Amino acid sequence: MMHEPRVFIGTMHFDEGDFDRCVEKIRSQVNVKITHHIIAGMPEKDAHNALGQAWNEVHDDHDMYVKIDADMVLRADDTIWKIWEHFQSDNNVTGIQCPLHDYMSNDMIYGLNCCNSDISFITTHNSLQPERNVEIGHKIVLKNVNGQLDDELVPVGYHCHFATERQAFRYGVHRALKNHDTDILRVLNAWYKSHDRIRGFALIGAKMSRDFSAENHNYTDSFFQQMFDEAIATYDEQIAYIAAC
Repeated sequence: MMHEPRVFIGTMHFDEGDFDRCVEKIRSQVNVKITHHIIAGMPEKDAHNALGQAWNEVHDDHDMYVKIDADMVLRADDTIWKIWEHFQSDNNVTGIQCPLHDYMSNDMIYGLNCCNSDISFITTHNSLQPERNVEIGHKIVLKNVNGQLDDELVPVGYHCHFATERQAFRYGVHRALKNHDTDILRVLNAWYKSHDRIRGFALIGAKMSRDFSAENHNYTDSFFQQMFDEAIATYDEQIAYIAAC
């Protein structure tokens, strides 16, 4: 049997409703030695940079890095081990991008990123998409294409299945700012079937995103809180408008 890999897990956390389940599932992982590093209460770009710096400082003492945000819950107790097996199957594999089942869109999204100790991170200055182009040293990155990933990793876990209203609102703002129109349409289609308030806040967030910028969409921004308060106060009116469109 392979040795127990030393896994560094990085988590960005800002009161997401999934957080407790996220941590519980990380703690339940088998056949791995985990260092769990949590960054709490920071804007997204700053949190990304803090996690990247933390990994750069310890990657020589670990075999693998897995970024599991506070809105993600792993599928099974051996999920991290299954990811590690993919790294072991080919020495040229330096990264794996695993799909998650997203509650809002009721579909698969990419979001759980893993790399081995060959990879390091550079500082990002991108406030809207801080995960873009920050990893250096890659050879092969596996994705869910042509059977590259085992069925146990598709999905690798669950995204926003326990989201709060505030979390859902930011989901919509963030996706819309990034021009993820297909994601928003899938949320709308899922909402038409469920008419649930969580997806409703995601749709209202997308609608109100035109008032946001790349710099003020974080939970920590007073403008974000002001807009969310407005969304709460006008929920019925706004969701009725969305339904009529």
